[in-house]
Amino acid sequence: MEPVLTSHVREPNGHTLDAFLRRGGYDGLRKALAMAPGAVTDAVKASGLRGRG
Repeated sequence: MEPVLTSHVREPNGHTLDAFLRRGGYDGLRKALAMAPGAVTDAVKASGLRGRG
């Protein structure tokens, strides 16, 4: 099993913002910003997330 944190360490320029965005970086933020505040709250509650992260 490959650790998530280092899964892109060998990718050329994998440390850059462009590479992060190509891999879907900030997609969740974009989705949340397109939703109504109450819908974001409902999605977080429905996800079952617990704790700080």
